[in-house]
Amino acid sequence: MPDLHLVPDMPSNPVPVAVLPEGLRPHLLDAVVAGGGEVVAPDEARMLVWTDPNDAAGVSDVLAANPDIEVVQLLWAGVEEFAALGLFDDGRTWLCGKGVYADPVAEHALALSLAGLRGLPGRITARGWGPQWGTSLIGRQVPPNDLLTRLFHEELPRVFDPQAVRFGCTCSEERVRQSLSIYSARDIETMTTDDGGVTADCQFCGAHYDLD
Repeated sequence: MPDLHLVPDMPSNPVPVAVLPEGLRPHLLDAVVAGGGEVVAPDEARMLVWTDPNDAAGVSDVLAANPDIEVVQLLWAGVEEFAALGLFDDGRTWLCGKGVYADPVAEHALALSLAGLRGLPGRITARGWGPQWGTSLIGRQVPPNDLLTRLFHEELPRVFDPQAVRFGCTCSEERVRQSLSIYSARDIETMTTDDGGVTADCQFCGAHYDLD
């Protein structure tokens, strides 16, 4: 559901929200209304919910034609294509779905782990009675190596020596320039700032690059 409270200086009336491209995800129209918004045409909107992750140029055209839109909601986490067009530097508030799926993914991983401990894969395919087998984690502290053995006892898991975990990113100015080389001269022109340069931000570590 869109974060309607992020539209600045709005009165208590419903926030005018455009949901585009039309017809791509029609269920979002009800979500906007349920969140306190009003679905309107883009020329009446102050917030845009963009539903196509593969059409960065499309949202760029909509925003250029509708300067009154102040907030843009993207529904996913991967926004590199949008950042490459310089869309995030237009003074608007941009929202994305980063972290939205974190809890469901963690829950899914836990479900698979518990299924492995209980031997569900083998039980699902069984055609007769077999030996009792299964491991419960209730009240237990299972060392990592033992947990791997219990989860993958039918395989040959390989355990590597522990390594210190530290944050790192492989981005660099050279890689940014290489990524920009795939764009046409016209695309580069749309990314160029008033100062004659191109800016880029790493979506992983947050590094900022100013390129001539």
